[in-house]
Amino acid sequence: ANSQIHHLDVFGVIDRDRRLQAEITKLEQGSIYVLEVAEVENLFCTEEVLKIVSERLARDPSADFLTVSNTIFGRLQSELDTQVSLHVSSEIKFKLNVFDVKQKGASNINSALQNLVTSIDVNQIYSETNQRFIDVLESKDYKQLLALYNRKSLCTQASTSLGLSNGSLPETVVRLIKGECKELSLIHI
Repeated sequence: ANSQIHHLDVFGVIDRDRRLQAEITKLEQGSIYVLEVAEVENLFCTEEVLKIVSERLARDPSADFLTVSNTIFGRLQSELDTQVSLHVSSEIKFKLNVFDVKQKGASNINSALQNLVTSIDVNQIYSETNQRFIDVLESKDYKQLLALYNRKSLCTQASTSLGLSNGSLPETVVRLIKGECKELSLIHI
C-alpha cells in the first residue's frame, strides 16, 4: 500500500474462509480479492469443472454432477452444526477485532470492551448463520454451498464420484489443462 517504497500495483487473491461481506469489502479496498468459494480446493468442485472432467473421462456429466452434488450436500447436512459453529466463531472473532484500541485509561478500555461484548448477540448470529445454511441445503444451491462450505476434502469426495482414485481430481484437472483440454482454462470462476 506504500507507493513510496515501490512502483507496483499489488493485488491478492484469498479464500472466502467464512468472511463476512464487510470484511470482504474492506479487503477489496486494499486490492485483496476474495474467491467465490470457501476454499481454493472447492474450485475443483465447481459444476463446470466437474462436467468437463466427466466428459473427458467419457462418462455422463449430468449423472456425475448429480452424484457429486448429492454427496457433498449430504456431507454438509451431516456436519451442519460444526460448519455453523465455525462460521459463528469466525464472525465473533472478526467483531472482536474491531475493538477500539484508542481508548485511554482502565475504565474507558473496560467500558469499550463491555460495550463491544454486549453488542455481540451470539444467539442471533447463530440463528442467522444456521438459517443461511438451511436455505442452501433446502434450495440445493450448489454454487452457494461451495461458497459456504469450508472442507478441504470436498474434491476428494468428488474424485471417487467421478471414478477417479481418492483425491486425484486436482491432478486430473491440472493434467487436462496442460494437455489439449482448453475448456478448463477458459472457465471464469
